[in-house]
Amino acid sequence: MKKSFSAFVILLVLILSSCQTVTPIAVQNSPTFAIAQAETATVTTEATVEATLAATPAAIIEKVEIKYAKNFTLEYREGYKLLGVKTQDSPAAVQYALVPKGTNPTISEKDAVVIQTPIEKIITLSSTYYPMLQQINELGTVVGIDDDTYTYNETIRKAVEAGKVAVVGGDGAGSLLSLEKVIELAPDLLMSPYMNAPIFEDAKLKESKQTLVLNADYLENSPLGRAEWGKFVAAFYNKEVEASKLFDQLVVRYEEIAKLTSGMGEKPSVLVNTAYQGSWYMPGNESYVAELLNDAGANYLFADSVTGTGASPLAFEVVYEKAKDADFWLNVGFAADIKGLVAEDARYGEFKAVVEGKVYNNNARMNPNGGTDFYEGGVANPDIVLKDLVKIFYPDLLPAYQLFYYSIVN
Repeated sequence: MKKSFSAFVILLVLILSSCQTVTPIAVQNSPTFAIAQAETATVTTEATVEATLAATPAAIIEKVEIKYAKNFTLEYREGYKLLGVKTQDSPAAVQYALVPKGTNPTISEKDAVVIQTPIEKIITLSSTYYPMLQQINELGTVVGIDDDTYTYNETIRKAVEAGKVAVVGGDGAGSLLSLEKVIELAPDLLMSPYMNAPIFEDAKLKESKQTLVLNADYLENSPLGRAEWGKFVAAFYNKEVEASKLFDQLVVRYEEIAKLTSGMGEKPSVLVNTAYQGSWYMPGNESYVAELLNDAGANYLFADSVTGTGASPLAFEVVYEKAKDADFWLNVGFAADIKGLVAEDARYGEFKAVVEGKVYNNNARMNPNGGTDFYEGGVANPDIVLKDLVKIFYPDLLPAYQLFYYSIVN
């Protein structure tokens, strides 16, 4: 009996040694991505053979953790994944139960929206999802978008021009969603950042049984937290593990860049944005912008006076008095050059950054209508945004680097 078992073990070892398991991992080469992964070796002994024979076959699921994002959760249940999205308007999270196609698990959360995965068709109502879909090679699943006027992604714009992607409306500017187009496209889901938008309460849309998914990436206050929503998007394709590996690499790059400015003595002072209709909206000291500036080693002049995560309106005179002598001025809107900037308000010409030629705008990558990739691809690639800022403030730290999202305003 022992000889028979030993012969069986040898045969099984030979079979196992001839099998290889290769799992693809996406590796970012910003802003495009490639896929590669090393093989996993298995050591087989008589004990492991006996254990294998006795074990009940079961799928081994690699679980993904959410480390930086504060407004969504990802949990693994018996037979399904549970996504939760938090909003400013409701303390209770909106929940989505992601169920593998062909299965029928018991869903414990009675109010969760059940979605079969992987999805194959999506309508997106925000352009920030494009780079995240592109990272996992699923941009081709987009069948409809809200609007392409300010879309930077060339693949999406060309698809709209060719009639392969439909414009359905429903964007933040108030355009109405075309229910007829949505029904015709038959998407697996519509992803939107607007929880209180009319589409979420539209009776006809509910009757049509369209699946609406809330994506609140814009509520994140940290650059890494916002980029981590790539895992959220990927979960609907069963690719959150792939997205997680990409994100971990991004974190390493981001932290390495941030270390370049740590320990700097006197930091350059910075002013952002421009006045609009008499008010100058200044980001709070806990905002996305403030964190980027801090990580880039800059002295954000309003970090001590404008608090919170949002932006507060300040009078022109208040900003003038405090920031007239700022070393750098960033994010100056639609101004194409200094002449155009000063034409908006002659007082801009008195700012030190204007006089010394240290005004930079985040429009180096812009579509013909003025839509910039900073607000699209920059969300998924904060490491590149940070690298731009370090190059601007400390050019000697990155002598060979060329600005990507930013350019100097001449």
